[in-house]
Amino acid sequence: MYWTGARSVDARRLGPGMVRDGMIEFQPQKTGGPASCFWTTDLPAWAQPLSDDYALLQEAISALPDRETYLATTAGKIRSEKGMINRINEALSQAGLDDDLKAHGLRKTRASELTEIGAQALKIMTWTGHESPKEVEGYITEANRRRAMRCENR
Repeated sequence: MYWTGARSVDARRLGPGMVRDGMIEFQPQKTGGPASCFWTTDLPAWAQPLSDDYALLQEAISALPDRETYLATTAGKIRSEKGMINRINEALSQAGLDDDLKAHGLRKTRASELTEIGAQALKIMTWTGHESPKEVEGYITEANRRRAMRCENR
């Protein structure tokens, strides 16, 4: 979920059958528009700052059993939407993280990180499945403000 920036309703369905030419491609349930991000191919230069996260993803993928979905139940079935949310909340609790953290925070963090490395709206939209530039505008504005404050020019 963190790598793709997918909503939990979509992340629960992601699986090997959605990987094409090293990209995982899916249609978000909410928008129906396309979403795709790097999965088993080399990262392009613009995405290299995410290479540590990508290495963790590769390690996780290689450790998974061959199933229809990556986030399957122990019986190998696709999780229900409620079951997925319950599993995430359980994992957050086991990790000792704040109860107010939610799965959507993973999505927001990925979109924010994409803006921090300089990804433009279309790349962010394609990666996370957002439908319009307006939906990612807030992430871009926030990143630009942080960059402006770090700028050495006066």
